[in-house]
Parts: sequence; C-alpha cells; structure tokens
Amino acid sequence: MKKRLLPILGVVLLVLLGGGYYAAQLAADRLVDEKLQATLARLGNSTSVQYRDLHVNLLRQSVTLSDVAIRLKDGRHGSIGAVVVKNFDRKHMKAPHFLALELEDLTIPVDEQNFRAELPAVQELGLQALVVDVAVDYRYDPDARRLTVSEFDVDIAEGGSFRMAFALENFVVEQLRQQQVDDLALASFSMQYKDKTLLRGVLLAAGEEEKELLRFVEDWLKEEVALAKQKQDATATASLQALLAYMQKPADFSMELALKQPLTMAKINPIKKISELLGLFTINIR
Repeated sequence: MKKRLLPILGVVLLVLLGGGYYAAQLAADRLVDEKLQATLARLGNSTSVQYRDLHVNLLRQSVTLSDVAIRLKDGRHGSIGAVVVKNFDRKHMKAPHFLALELEDLTIPVDEQNFRAELPAVQELGLQALVVDVAVDYRYDPDARRLTVSEFDVDIAEGGSFRMAFALENFVVEQLRQQQVDDLALASFSMQYKDKTLLRGVLLAAGEEEKELLRFVEDWLKEEVALAKQKQDATATASLQALLAYMQKPADFSMELALKQPLTMAKINPIKKISELLGLFTINIR
C-alpha cells in the first residue's frame, strides 16, 4: 500500500510546486506591471509609452516588454519589438549602479516627424526606417570609483554594427557634473566597427553636397600620413592610409581598436595630432 502511495504523493507534490510557481509568476507579472504603469504615469503628456505584454522570468530574474510603442509630445515616434531587462539595481532606481538590458528591433521610421529638416539627408541612406538592436551591460562601484561597461553594442540593420567595452577609474558623478575630469582615467578600451551601407552612404551623399569639407578632411589625412611616416610610426601610417583610401573610394570598412595601456585625461589633453592619438591604441583597419 505504501509503495502505491509514493507515486501519487510525488504527482501531488509536483502539482503543488507547479501551481505555486505559476501563482508566483502571475503575482510577479502583476506587481512589475503595476510599478511600471505608475512610473509611466509620472511622464505625463510628454511621452506616451504603450506595450502589448509584460513577462517576468523568475528563474532568470529577467523582465520582458513586448511590442512597445513610443510617441513624444513633439511627434517623434518609434517602436521596440522587445525590451529585455536582464539585471537591474533596484536599490538605486533613479541612477542604477548596474544594468543589463537588450532592445530588439528598435524601429525609427524615416519620416518628417522624426527627422524634420534633416530628413533629406537621412533619406539619402536609402532606408525606410532605422532598425536597431542595442545591448548594454554596465556596473558602477562608487566605493572603488570605477565604471565598467562590459557591453555596449549597436547593430543597425543593413547599416553597420558597433561594439564597445571600457572601464573608467576615478569615476565620480559629482566631479563630472562640475567638469572636474583631470583625475579620470581610462583603464581599458576596445571597439569594433563594421560598416555595411551607413558610413558609405554618408560619405557618398557628402561627396555631392560637401565637396569642400571632404577635400579638407582628405588633405588633413594626407598631412597626418606624412607626419606618421616622418616619425617612422608604421602602425599609425598604415591606419591613416587605410582611412585616406576609404575617404577617396568608400567600400567595405571595418575597424578594431584597443587601448595599449591605461590613460589619464591629463595625458590626452596635450595631444594635438591624430597620429599621436592613434599611437596610444592597437588599430586594425580593413
């Protein structure tokens, strides 16, 4: 008899656990939804934010908003397929010390409401809408005075992709507000950029309307190449020549950049030449 009861008790236990998790899931969804609605209500008439669904994943500790529509008071508008908050500092809601989120299919229509006088220039890119995926992951330690951005990714559909990670030391918000940055130090920095049509489209459009500006930039790059050669800096020379070649004939373009060693603002300020600045980084341009 006892052997027959064990499977039954197991099934009952699973049902209870499943029911408890489901109830907790519903309660979490409702609680987060109520808090979010209260936050959005404080925006007043300046911004309208609507979403189709909100889901809290208790196991992964994440929150997902689906089909988000945004409209500002001045008429600018857009939509987001999904907002996924993976990690969030609940103790410091106004200025979170850590945050990890993803924006999927952030869509900004290329129309007059969004771009106004800049619309003709944006239309030159040949895109009906800017569709962007964004990922951000950062952590701020006020005691150590360190800001670490482990991920800042922007991927523009049919346009290009941008990846960046960096760490700042002696990072104090109050000092930055007072423009006191002498002690600020860049502990690490890396960046990757791959262009599909965005930068190329900008340069080709500028080639028709801003010929004088492009000629000025081209001459400036030639001077920087000559200076790098004079200093026998092979790395800076190769990078500048690649930039010059791209300016003269836009095609496929990708760049990888990494800081060689920690850098303070006091060291950056005296730099006047781009060749000197490039010498602080390991650069690969293709």
